[in-house]
Amino acid sequence: MTDPDSIQSTADEALPSVRPGRQLLRPVIEADVNVHVFSVSAGLVGVCLTVIGIIRIGINVRSGYNTVADELLAADSICFMAACLLAYSSLRTSGAERGKRFEAYADRLFVIGMATMCIACSLVAFSLL
Repeated sequence: MTDPDSIQSTADEALPSVRPGRQLLRPVIEADVNVHVFSVSAGLVGVCLTVIGIIRIGINVRSGYNTVADELLAADSICFMAACLLAYSSLRTSGAERGKRFEAYADRLFVIGMATMCIACSLVAFSLL
């Protein structure tokens, strides 16, 4: 049968090893998020350019007026492209401080791009009504 004191001592020995593991997990998670920002930003550049083409063909030809959504999406694609380049630079940089700075800029640009895309999508939706 197992002695309760040996179980407690085993649990106490396991606790210190959990804390450093959590600290080591943080850079892995940050690198994983950075990879996702890199790949999703690259895909969203293509999405923005495709929607600009659809707006030009569908809405502008049929109704004869321009929307602000295509200009917003053009700025949005530039924002996503910059986020993609900064995330790639963050992944390739050997300096920890510079990599963190690139990662922070990439995250900010990605969030700005997502917010701009939400505004552009609502403009497109209301222009179709």
